[in-house]
Formats: sequence, C-alpha cells, structure tokens
Amino acid sequence: MYIPPYDIVNILGFLPLILMSIIPSANFGTIAILERLKINGGIIIWIIEAIHVVKTTREERDAEEIRRTEVESRRRRLAELRKHELELVELLEKYAADWDRAIKIRRFADCVELKSQDIVDVKKKEQVLSMLKWARDKADWFDPLVEKEDGILGKSQNLFDSIDWED
Repeated sequence: MYIPPYDIVNILGFLPLILMSIIPSANFGTIAILERLKINGGIIIWIIEAIHVVKTTREERDAEEIRRTEVESRRRRLAELRKHELELVELLEKYAADWDRAIKIRRFADCVELKSQDIVDVKKKEQVLSMLKWARDKADWFDPLVEKEDGILGKSQNLFDSIDWED
C-alpha cells in the first residue's frame, strides 16, 4: 500500500479551521465548500493509492515479462549450444570411423604384402603390389589426418581443414 510522504488527510481535515482563521469573513457556504474539499481529499488519496497499485502491478508485470524473455533467451541459447555440441560429436565420430577404416585397410594391406612374398609368378606379384598401392592410397584418402587427392573420389576431408574451434 502506498503511503504518501506526509499525511494529506490530516492537512485536508484541518484546512477548514486554518482557512477560517485566515479569512475572518468566512461563512457557512465557505465552510461547506471546505468540508467538501476534505471529502474530496479522501477521494484524491484513494486515486493516488489506486494509481500506485496500477503502477506497481504494471512494474511487476513488466519485470515478469523481462524475466520470461530472459529465461526463453537462455533456453534458446542452450538449445543452440546443445545442437552445435551434438554436431561436433557426430563429426568426431565420423572422423574416428574414417580413421579406423584407414587403419584396417593398412593392416590388411600389410598382411597381404607379407603373404604376397610367397607368390612365385612375377606377373601375379606385380598385380598384387599394384593392388596394395591402390589400397594404401585409398586408406590415405579415408584417413582424416592425411590430406589426399584422388583422381576419382576427389579431395579427402582433412580434419585440420575442418577445425574451426571456439572455446
């Protein structure tokens, strides 16, 4: 409840007495007007209090709207950060899978190379070695740590080219 800085009601209550002492020729009509002023003073107080209630309600509503807006903004920002984080995790998983694929191909090529030493036929051995070179080139193309250009597949996705890290 709003409390005025001074008691207007008391001032308006004594107003008829003060005015009668100042104006000696005050008559009954003047006193009636002053009594009405006292009653109207109560109405004025009521209006001031009503204005204060409306103002306080409006300020509370505005503060609540600002709070809701801030909460919604934080929620949206968190959702954006979460989405970005999930995209980075997916990219990390893709690079890890590509790297794992390159490792498997290289291991397989190493095992084939060991076994190819037993091949006696020179032409067959050349074909196997050619296939091993092709397999190792494909492993390099899959490896996200190696930058490799392939005539058919194009440029590989290099991890270091795609890093755009923000802390």
